[in-house]
Amino acid sequence: MAAIWKFPSNNKAGREGFNATGIAIFAGGLAQSFVREVIQNSLDAREDMTIPVSVDFSLLLKEKSQIPELTSLKTHLELAQASELIVDASTDEGRNFYTRALSSLGSSEPCRFLVVHDSNTTGLTGPTEDTGDVGQVIGGWLGLVKGSGITKKEASDALGSFGQGAKAPFAISSLRTVFYLTRTEFMGSKSDRFQGKSILQSMKLAEKDLSQATGFY
Repeated sequence: MAAIWKFPSNNKAGREGFNATGIAIFAGGLAQSFVREVIQNSLDAREDMTIPVSVDFSLLLKEKSQIPELTSLKTHLELAQASELIVDASTDEGRNFYTRALSSLGSSEPCRFLVVHDSNTTGLTGPTEDTGDVGQVIGGWLGLVKGSGITKKEASDALGSFGQGAKAPFAISSLRTVFYLTRTEFMGSKSDRFQGKSILQSMKLAEKDLSQATGFY
């Protein structure tokens, strides 16, 4: 089955607006917050203590025809924009974000990706699915990719966590979207993991329900 974007139903819970995601707190220092968060998490996942951790930042250009993982987000951006344009809930910040995001995806220009690659790290460890069981190990993958506001430290002297700082990469993204690719060891074997995560706002789903603000690819 082909991978798709999925924004789960909120099961008739409260609506999450554009500014309810905690991303706006990074508006005053996007680059500083992003770099600090990334480096702290890489240092906390150091594998071989005898050699340094390496963290590389680069820009990658990709033609839109090559990245359905990103361009297929357009439908959800349009739905979220429609939700933002409700008269009594609309904000200048939200309206401008969706206008710019949809214009960017609709243009013929290549997409720019800010790519971060680290080495001598354990990768994002632990299970990929949260069972909700008491005592379940969260691990790096669930804490960072699937979690929200979870403080997860592998060591008592860890510099960072996966709390609100984990949203810094979404703040610097013009689409509020991040793709994670990691290689780690789980249950005795190497595992490659890839997932996209987008933080927008509640939108009207085809089933007439409202969605949660966070969706996954």
